[in-house]
Amino acid sequence: MRSARFAAVVCLTLVVCSFPTMAQAQLRTWVSGVGNDADPCSRTLPCKTFAGAIGKTTAPGEIDTMDPGGFGAVTIVKSMTIDASSGLGGILAAGVTGVTVSAAGTDVVILRNLDINGTGTGTTGIHITGAGDVRIEHCKIYGFNGRGIQDDRTSGHLAIVDTVVSNNAQTGIVALPGAASTLSISLDRVQMHSNGNAGLAVTNGAQAMVTRSTSSSNVIGFYADTNAVINVDDSFAFANSGSGINSQTGATIRLFSTTVTGNATGLSVAGGSILSYTPATNRIVGNAAGNGPPTGTIMLQ
Repeated sequence: MRSARFAAVVCLTLVVCSFPTMAQAQLRTWVSGVGNDADPCSRTLPCKTFAGAIGKTTAPGEIDTMDPGGFGAVTIVKSMTIDASSGLGGILAAGVTGVTVSAAGTDVVILRNLDINGTGTGTTGIHITGAGDVRIEHCKIYGFNGRGIQDDRTSGHLAIVDTVVSNNAQTGIVALPGAASTLSISLDRVQMHSNGNAGLAVTNGAQAMVTRSTSSSNVIGFYADTNAVINVDDSFAFANSGSGINSQTGATIRLFSTTVTGNATGLSVAGGSILSYTPATNRIVGNAAGNGPPTGTIMLQ
């Protein structure tokens, strides 16, 4: 009888002791400018930073902001959404990377409504080294002494929607795989402005689809090399101090209904190709050192 009671007490103690751990593992957590990272990141007891909340959020969970604030740099290692729809979701990344994505090849990471400011000393705005699918939606990435968005993967998907990448010392958005890549990138309604190198650069076999986007006041608007492919549709390369469109070393850039104007050079080719759909739908004009022409055409089907 006594042993039965003892066993019951032990079981009850184990269950009760497990409650705090279970409470901390949540699919949805919250951060607030007046939160505390010692709290469980619940709706009533929010954390203060993204880094404080991420360990208390189970995959494929979501961290939401309760109010505008600055929530700090973060490293993401699992399927996760960070959503700052409540207002300014700020990340001041002085001297560091704003968001590092280093997840498994099957993981999905979504970043939404973030304002990522390098303050002139940050290294990279968003650095992707691992994940299956990454989505960057309604974000602003600026002020880094390196790149705005850098993707080093050799496979996977990156989608960037309604986002501004500006005033970074190097390239705004770059696919930089270390080996031959099947990485696919899509940009829709993206502004790449006043970056110190290219607005978009795609290398080493990666492929990109760009729609309704603008690359302006960079050194190069759109750049591809080493068997990479960029398709540019209904977009603008404007006022870049070097070339608007630049294709190097086995790369292919295809243009449809795109304007290339006000650049030092319109189209620049060295070992790659720039193809224009025909009947003519592009506007390549008003570039100081020459407009083109494309190296070939593609018939509309």
